[in-house]
Amino acid sequence: MLRQRIQTVTSLFFKVYGGGWSQLEADADVLLRVFLASQTVKAGASRAQPARDHLLGVVRIPTRELLTKRSGISGWFPVMVSEDPTLPSSAGVLDAVVGGLELCVRFAHHADRERVLEAARGLGWTEDEGGDSAGDDELVNLSVTIPKIWLPLHCLLLAGHKRLHKSTYCYLRYKLYDKDAVCSPLRRPSVSEDGQRATVGFEQTRTVELTKHQPLVWYLREEKLEIQIWRSYGKDTSGPRPQDTDRLLGCAYVDLTALSEDTSRTLSVSGR
Repeated sequence: MLRQRIQTVTSLFFKVYGGGWSQLEADADVLLRVFLASQTVKAGASRAQPARDHLLGVVRIPTRELLTKRSGISGWFPVMVSEDPTLPSSAGVLDAVVGGLELCVRFAHHADRERVLEAARGLGWTEDEGGDSAGDDELVNLSVTIPKIWLPLHCLLLAGHKRLHKSTYCYLRYKLYDKDAVCSPLRRPSVSEDGQRATVGFEQTRTVELTKHQPLVWYLREEKLEIQIWRSYGKDTSGPRPQDTDRLLGCAYVDLTALSEDTSRTLSVSGR
């Protein structure tokens, strides 16, 4: 695990070619390249000699949230293989993911963000209507539906096993706003035809009733819904989850900003 903190200084104004601020807001991102640095030791040499670094993958982080979220950008982002000629044309998203990178990007000082917002307004950018006001408190229903998940098969294998054990199950766990954590029922994974990944179907909808006031609006704008994927050996349902023998396989983070809009329409966030 590598921890790194970098502080950079950038110009507040720069020339935008075509499309104006709206185009810049849509396209601007932070591009990180992850390299493997290796060293070689030649015969008779007293110290290691630098060798050619190998590009492992790239990470793209859209910077729009620096304007829309006071807390900045934070969370896990996939490290994607840049160009791999060995991948077939039919390869999916999972085939291009080689790792994950956790990071946080924010303005070092609150005044810096205000200066950028002021400059952005001068270039034609407008903030979402409603500002920090959530209006009168009202009851809203929020539903979470997770039809299925895909996982690399090796994540589900028990130590020393090459095949998926029949007593291997998966479940989801997440906590929405101030409600108690929710655990889905145990589900058996299905192995794909190529034997490289597994699919777990849940097809369950969980609906909670919340009061839409300012704290909830802030939560939807600033926080992300963390969905944990757990592996369980055996179908024991007698105790709360997670149990001591369960293993956390990974997490998915869902941006809920679109649900904070003040409207009478039904709002939703979907994707994969």
